[in-house]
Amino acid sequence: MANNTQSLSNNKTVTAVLLDTVSIQKYIFSGRKLREFVGASYLVEWIYDEPILKVLQKMYPGTCIDLTAWKKNPDDIQILGVASFEVGYIGGGNALLFFREVNKAKEFIKEWTALLLYKAPGLIPAAAFIDDFDFNDNNYINSIKKLFEKLEEIKVSYPVNVFIPGHGLTAECQFSGGNKEIYQDEEYGFISSILKTKLNYTAEANNRFKSLLPPNLQYDFPLEIDKLGQKKGQENYIAIVHIDGNSTGQLFRNCNNLIATRNLSSFLKDKTAEAMKITIQNLIDEILNKSPRFQEFLELAKNNGSFYLPIRPIILGGDDVTFICHGKLGIWLTEKFIENYHSLTNNSNFSLSAGVLITKSHMPFYRAYRLSEELCAEAKKRRKELNDTGSWIDFHIAYGGFTGTINEIREKHYRTHKGPLYLRPYKIDNNSTGIYSFSALKDGAKKLTATLPRSLPRSKVLDLRKILALGDDNAAKAFLNNLRIRGLTLPDYPGGKFQNNIWDTTTSGNICTPYFDMIELAEFYPF
Repeated sequence: MANNTQSLSNNKTVTAVLLDTVSIQKYIFSGRKLREFVGASYLVEWIYDEPILKVLQKMYPGTCIDLTAWKKNPDDIQILGVASFEVGYIGGGNALLFFREVNKAKEFIKEWTALLLYKAPGLIPAAAFIDDFDFNDNNYINSIKKLFEKLEEIKVSYPVNVFIPGHGLTAECQFSGGNKEIYQDEEYGFISSILKTKLNYTAEANNRFKSLLPPNLQYDFPLEIDKLGQKKGQENYIAIVHIDGNSTGQLFRNCNNLIATRNLSSFLKDKTAEAMKITIQNLIDEILNKSPRFQEFLELAKNNGSFYLPIRPIILGGDDVTFICHGKLGIWLTEKFIENYHSLTNNSNFSLSAGVLITKSHMPFYRAYRLSEELCAEAKKRRKELNDTGSWIDFHIAYGGFTGTINEIREKHYRTHKGPLYLRPYKIDNNSTGIYSFSALKDGAKKLTATLPRSLPRSKVLDLRKILALGDDNAAKAFLNNLRIRGLTLPDYPGGKFQNNIWDTTTSGNICTPYFDMIELAEFYPF
């Protein structure tokens, strides 16, 4: 490899092209139906497959092109030899390609973006290139950094118009905002080409996700939100979960050669998919075992002799995961996924942050997804503030139609004059201790509502919630005295004398309480 690198740097220039997309989340979740999100998510990955292949075949006719060669043989860097082009890697929402000639790189960008105008309307591509990419270990990191910086500059400075203008007589599609151009069916009527393309790929996307299911079992993923296992007569809550890797960008920036970058990309994608597969198996095991804790709220919808699982994966990238599920499974499935991911990676360098938004199914989905993203960001923020290396989770239950960011909602509705009602986010680690331990929160929530001697009856749990909302010391003392008379106590919790005071001051000097989080967790966690 060293000889090839030296030979190349002395004689010819290599041009590196980095491909990306802009506003992916808005593109995927701006619709209103689950099948639209599934098809859109598939398209976001598909543009790095067939469109790239078609453009390269057009540019290099007669050449055998394998877009997966980089993954099969990561040590073989063909551009260092006689190859005219090569795929560096594809994954994590990016594609890195190398071209011998800068003009060929420009031609590829032009042809690829033009193809997407009618193959993936509404999707906004971004592309950057540098014509002095250096493969030497000492300079590789700088070349990659330069390329990503140029891409970010382009994404911010040069917005691309991907919408073909209509004329004054064209009505607007109420589902996508584009022009009504194509008749879909009686349900949709006339819709835009943007929405039509998403719907066209729904079936193909659904088949791809079936690889996550165990063989010979009659289960499938639903394409409708109201088929996520909700029981008739119960409140219809769903959970939208967004999970993202911690410091993944830095891990890639630390790679000092292309082989390391390729291996990391493959590793993350494979482990994420495997963690989801195991998590789905964990769910199926609970269903097959007819777990009482699940039967209380779960009723699987039928599908021609099979059953719809109460989970629907939507995005499954290298370190980026989004799924929707039954409201009372959101936190549990997220915890399982993170535990499975930890077990598979077995390395402290790989951790995750997660945001779980639990809401009524009629809430606008894009807004709900954005809140789950914000919750994930809050988990990352707490992790960074504490200089922690583990995985963290934040969650929110939207009982009503609050507006604003998650911080604005919490500041307005989840704070009393005494202090905040919440301690979230929490660290997910069975060995973690302290005030932000998710294990400690679970233990407290279970004790708070369990049918055990000396546990609190439901009426007292409701009283506790009211006391917390008041934030009044006298009311809290009266409540605790009433418990003592009845021989009852609050669950103990690390980090303060909460059992005796409800509220307490932590070592950081902030007054807080864990009991509001316990009450909400107990309502939406299958103990």
